[in-house]
Amino acid sequence: FATDHIFIRGVDRIYSNTLSYDILRRYVDSFGKVIVVARVEDCVDIGNLSVASGDGVEFVFLDSISNVKSFFGLRRDYRDYIRDLIASCDMVIVRLPSHLGLLVADIARERGVGYLVELVGCARDALWYYGGIKARLYSMVFFMQTRLCVSRADYVIYVTQEFLQRRYPANPNSYSVAISDVDVLDVVEDKVLNHNHIIFGSIAFLDMRYKGIDMAIKALSKLDGVSFEYHILGAGSIDKYQKLSDKLGIGDRVFFDGVLSHDEVFDWLDSVDLYIHPSLVEGLSRAIIEAMSRACVVVSSSVGGVDELLDSDMLFRPDDIIGLKEKIELLLSDRDKMIDCAKSNVQRAKSYQKLSLDRKRESFYNQIIESQNSKMQS
Repeated sequence: FATDHIFIRGVDRIYSNTLSYDILRRYVDSFGKVIVVARVEDCVDIGNLSVASGDGVEFVFLDSISNVKSFFGLRRDYRDYIRDLIASCDMVIVRLPSHLGLLVADIARERGVGYLVELVGCARDALWYYGGIKARLYSMVFFMQTRLCVSRADYVIYVTQEFLQRRYPANPNSYSVAISDVDVLDVVEDKVLNHNHIIFGSIAFLDMRYKGIDMAIKALSKLDGVSFEYHILGAGSIDKYQKLSDKLGIGDRVFFDGVLSHDEVFDWLDSVDLYIHPSLVEGLSRAIIEAMSRACVVVSSSVGGVDELLDSDMLFRPDDIIGLKEKIELLLSDRDKMIDCAKSNVQRAKSYQKLSLDRKRESFYNQIIESQNSKMQS
């Protein structure tokens, strides 16, 4: 299982903020032993991160191959190492976009080993907003490489219903399915929305510029006569956002709530009336689905597969500060609209409940096992 995800190595265990053992165990339960090939950072204070290590999971950590120097060094060295690793495996799973995933998939194809692509986002979008002109130029190369990898895959899981399928079509002869990598354990049927003092919320990794938190702060600073607080959940440096909110005169109404455990995130969402998702890049947002499951009203930028989750009148153009402000004002002026949106979000979130998605995923994995057995017999 290859991914560019960075795991955290503690004193005696491996941790992650997204790929917990509960997620990795899906592969163990269906396929047996799983070798995870990824990146790692050492850290003593693991905070609220989830345990990723456990029975049936072995980790192999490699350095990043996402830079130019790696084309002439690490990639060449890693090819031989990965060839030997794949020789002991029956199948390969690559989570894309991922430079390491592309390399592993290429070697699997070279050795005649079947591979499954889990496509969780758009390769082009991931780089387009990441840096300067070099990143934007390379984003098109990364896009074409990922598109080719998906088209050659034996099996493909898309996290969206339509968006990623249009950009990265699977081979007609392959097995493909749409299964979100986001699932919720439970939903709340209803909650009381506060209309006198609004609690806005966003979840984002603050060091990623394309999450758009600065845009949300600017939009909220333009609201007139609204009593509110804006709570931001996530890791990363808060300095530039605190300075921006102070400069715009809302520093005493913007709060940075740090990192919480998975269960605590849902408690946090229960206190949020209106969830803002101003991201410039998205596959299918975990944060939006989780907010919907807690009866939050949600407004989001129209990126990635978000339009599969929300009605068009809940969407604004990416980087459109005035558009976001106007969406919020329209909602706050119509109490019934907010209540209807919250109820509608809960109903839509039910289709992402864990039990339903686990059954769909298990059925697809069984198809893969049957297909692989058939190939081995022939």
